[in-house]
Amino acid sequence: MKKYSMLTLFCYFISFCLSSTAWWNTGHELTAQVAKNNLTPAALKIADKYLKIPITYPGNFQASKKTSTFIEASVWCDVIKKCDWKNKKNKKINSMFHHINPLTFPGQAISATNSEKSIKKLLDSKTDLGRYNCYTALQSSIKSLADKNSSLAEKAVAFRFILHLVGDIHMPLHNAAIIITPNCFSKPQDKLMLKNWLLKGHNKGKHINGINTLGGGGIILDKSLFAPVLNSEQKPNKINNLHGLWDSTVGLSKPLPHYYFPKKQHKNHNNHIASEAQNILKNTKQNKSIKDRVEDAKIINWIIKSNMLAAEFTSPKKLEYFTNPKNPNTQVTVKFRNFKLYLKSAQKVCRKQIYVGGMRMAKLLNAIFDPKQADKNYFECVKKIKADKTILILSKLFPKPITFKVKN
Repeated sequence: MKKYSMLTLFCYFISFCLSSTAWWNTGHELTAQVAKNNLTPAALKIADKYLKIPITYPGNFQASKKTSTFIEASVWCDVIKKCDWKNKKNKKINSMFHHINPLTFPGQAISATNSEKSIKKLLDSKTDLGRYNCYTALQSSIKSLADKNSSLAEKAVAFRFILHLVGDIHMPLHNAAIIITPNCFSKPQDKLMLKNWLLKGHNKGKHINGINTLGGGGIILDKSLFAPVLNSEQKPNKINNLHGLWDSTVGLSKPLPHYYFPKKQHKNHNNHIASEAQNILKNTKQNKSIKDRVEDAKIINWIIKSNMLAAEFTSPKKLEYFTNPKNPNTQVTVKFRNFKLYLKSAQKVCRKQIYVGGMRMAKLLNAIFDPKQADKNYFECVKKIKADKTILILSKLFPKPITFKVKN
């Protein structure tokens, strides 16, 4: 049988897949497009009203003006990372809102119970990571948008956060701090090297019994991959770590051009998103498992599933781990045990995650904007969050006093 290089296989899957997703701009916009396609007319009307509100802080007026459509607004939370903030602490916390990092050990048994314990341990901690993450930020955004006493600025900002954070929660590697322990390595010398490093206490206060690769950013591919960008002269996106590979949804399709200050979308861009969203809706098998997941309005369960997927696809059964010669204390190097199979199975997961995330976003927004037509489970979810006094509105979740502002 002819052998294929990693790059050849990557390009093969880019060229011949039925649908495409990515957790860069493309993935967030696809999740939002799937949601938009499933909003009630009344909910869509209210959503359009909030999209027209010119936010001047956080970020700036141009950042909101150039992300004024439903799918553009889904990347606004990434855009404002590069804008000027009045307080550096709040800027840092805003970046933390995009992920949640429960300790996850790829070599251990994968179960909902183990994931839930790790997530709740993090949330119960008094650390910044326990207070500021996509779970707490999404709940605060829901409360801000659903509360009749919230200001117009609060609601406009919260709406945009919801459009983005639901997507982040459904990207598996945004939901795990991957800890590589000695048992993950197959070579005895690699195991010994990490054991000796741990015995010397180098990871004290930073890692637990291994190297913390965070969301897989420290898991370095032995050979870089390249994802050509849609309709652009921009150079292909270089992917050299596992987190980046999943951000591109493992080569399922060409990603959109990425701009921290996005240009107005052109016709080809819009057509691409609309077509790919339809492919996702059409090609996602409507079995009981998918239907049950969509109907599950418990946000913590969304994170548990994503965490389990992160553990599964960083398992030593799928990846062969080696010490990283350049940064042995913070990174590891991996080879795929079966690259073609890894891509194929991971792409199926990505397609499902985009679909489920989009459908859940639609049900969530319908419950807030059009409660009479809302799914019962999501109506109860919003009602519970509104009544929970421990959940702060979004502006109060930030550690330093912050006032959201819109242009008069």
